[in-house]
Amino acid sequence: MPAIKSILIPVDFSSVAANAYNYALHLADKYPARIDLLYVMPTALSSPGMDRILVARGGELKTEAMDKMVSFRRKGIDEAMNTLTGIPEVCIFIESGDLDPIMKKRIEAGKTDLIVMGTTGREKPLSGLIGTNTTHLIDETTVPVLIVPNEASNRPPKRLCYATDLEHLDPFRITEVFDLFAPFEPSADFVHVVSTGSNKTEYNLSLLRRVLDRPEIHDRLTFSRITGKNMVEKLLRYAEESAADMVVMNRPHRGWLERLWKHSHTQEAMVKTELPLLILHLDETSGSSGILRSQVEQTNAKS
Repeated sequence: MPAIKSILIPVDFSSVAANAYNYALHLADKYPARIDLLYVMPTALSSPGMDRILVARGGELKTEAMDKMVSFRRKGIDEAMNTLTGIPEVCIFIESGDLDPIMKKRIEAGKTDLIVMGTTGREKPLSGLIGTNTTHLIDETTVPVLIVPNEASNRPPKRLCYATDLEHLDPFRITEVFDLFAPFEPSADFVHVVSTGSNKTEYNLSLLRRVLDRPEIHDRLTFSRITGKNMVEKLLRYAEESAADMVVMNRPHRGWLERLWKHSHTQEAMVKTELPLLILHLDETSGSSGILRSQVEQTNAKS
């Protein structure tokens, strides 16, 4: 996982987006990183029925959008200034079209290392920024996505709740997560979420430690196991009760995490969490996961 140098925030000028911006400012201040604020204007194709208005007032609307973006950027910095050590670079981008393909294009061009998006929080409708299409983008993107509920306090990510089904290589990505949040020196609690009635065995934590070969983080690793029928509810409740600052999830292609990332389960996790939720892309066929798979097999062979 590359160092975080650029953070992309889609903006709709709501309090939800402002809260995500505030959270991102404090992350960017620590790394340091650049923040890119992105506002996407509708087009005749993306907003049927608005073609005449867009044609007649296109230039005017873009000027208004720029004024709003400048004000949004300034207000966010002013409100966070007393808790920042410096002022991160904040850039403004205004595009026309649909949010998802525009964000995807920026990611593919290597212009984004982390996406930060806001939600309205527990049991409330999703923000206009996060709907079915954006859920699809989250599922497809190769960069981490950080969901920030509007109710989330701006605590530094020092205690992470790392969800795993222990069927994939996602536990072995913890070194990447530690590197991602290195400025905050976090600890991580591996939470094995098991559905009621499962016969899966406990995980060999000593094997994990041998494969990681990072003694400096061993003392910051703990391991927990929770069981329940509603795994999303169970996980989020555990994270809140254990005073976690952030929940971390991967997106493998099978197991309970796969079921979590299908249909309404995705929206359930994003809407119900009251903690920031970091979503990582997990590809077990290539990259670091492929290297880790080889390391696991070699370690098992020696055992």
